[in-house]
Amino acid sequence: MKKLFTLILSLAALSASAQTKWTGTYELNQPKDCWHVAFKDLATGLSTWAGRIGDRYADATESGDEQGTVYQRFNFRNKRGCQTYSVDPDFRYVDDSGDSGDEAFAGFYKAFAPKNPDACMVWELVEFGIVTKGDDAQRGSVMQRFHGLGWPASKLAQYYVGDETICNVKCWKFDTRKKPLPGSVGATYWIDPSNGLCLKQQAVDGSGFEVFIYDLKYIEWTRDLYPELYKDKLPILP
Repeated sequence: MKKLFTLILSLAALSASAQTKWTGTYELNQPKDCWHVAFKDLATGLSTWAGRIGDRYADATESGDEQGTVYQRFNFRNKRGCQTYSVDPDFRYVDDSGDSGDEAFAGFYKAFAPKNPDACMVWELVEFGIVTKGDDAQRGSVMQRFHGLGWPASKLAQYYVGDETICNVKCWKFDTRKKPLPGSVGATYWIDPSNGLCLKQQAVDGSGFEVFIYDLKYIEWTRDLYPELYKDKLPILP
């Protein structure tokens, strides 16, 4: 009976080991168009929304102060950008077209618009997988270090601890907390296998973010990004 019990425990251990063996292939492929995401900062509780449809990119960020939610819009076709705040009931805005007369916004599009329309996904979701070269100001957190160490993506297997669902996506879960990558703070990452985006990140101290809107078939602007579309007699921002 004791031998049978030991055998059952051994089989259970083997089964658990098999469940946590990662044989996937990691690659970052940012959605280019028709996407809408939102995430909450786990430290502050503040949320950020972003999306792209065609020539337009929009984002909205809770500031946590008197500005309320800050809205930014950029039009890749006419190269105009603008900014407004939820605390303004008339949604007046300043932009870089010269219409507002605000010289501070003369170079708003050039300074703040996403440089590559086809790679304008919010930084938090791509930081895990992006690899930049040269003296780029923003550098990735995980695959960037793999690249610097000469490691193949397959070495992610040593950090794989199973699958977990975030926003109805069965994500790969990688935990680097016990064995942090050189030069990084240990964290756990939940990765969409279909495109390499990170849908949740949580560091040892509990900080990080979690996605709560994840729509990759987004074709109509919603209230969180274009609230003036849902108000009568207000200007529609660029």
